[in-house]
Amino acid sequence: MAHQTPTPKASRKMRWALGLSLAVNLLFVGAIGGAVYRNADGPGLDRHRAPELRSYGTPYVRALPRKDRRDLHAELKKDNGAVRPSRAERRAQYDNMLAVLRADPFEVDAVRDILKAQGAAAYGMQTAAHSAWLDRISAMSEAERQSYADRLERELKKPKRKWRKPPRD
Repeated sequence: MAHQTPTPKASRKMRWALGLSLAVNLLFVGAIGGAVYRNADGPGLDRHRAPELRSYGTPYVRALPRKDRRDLHAELKKDNGAVRPSRAERRAQYDNMLAVLRADPFEVDAVRDILKAQGAAAYGMQTAAHSAWLDRISAMSEAERQSYADRLERELKKPKRKWRKPPRD
């Protein structure tokens, strides 16, 4: 697909809609990766300032024993190349999106293709995380699984934290 010289004619609403769609895809990938990283004793987010955007996978990961969380994180990091594009490839996708957004005429199908590729990467990360988690759970004894279920239940019963928007600069 050939890209034409960028022009400022692209609809502001369309750019916002596409940006929002891209942000949602990235939020999903970030939520899974962040949950694994945060629960592997990485620096993570300040949990008192973060909104209650707990992903479905977060309680499952938090309830794992510390060693299993670390191993899960290491496994996902090790398989990173097979699961998602490299940083350079992701940057190229963003650059491609910028060019498509600025092209005249605007090519909706080109945007869909880029979003589809980014969505596939997010799905690949989610699938890898699910598989690694299930491998850990499957390897547990009955007693370990019962203990895990108890920790998961406690995790799910934790009260929601109130969140206030930080002041704007």
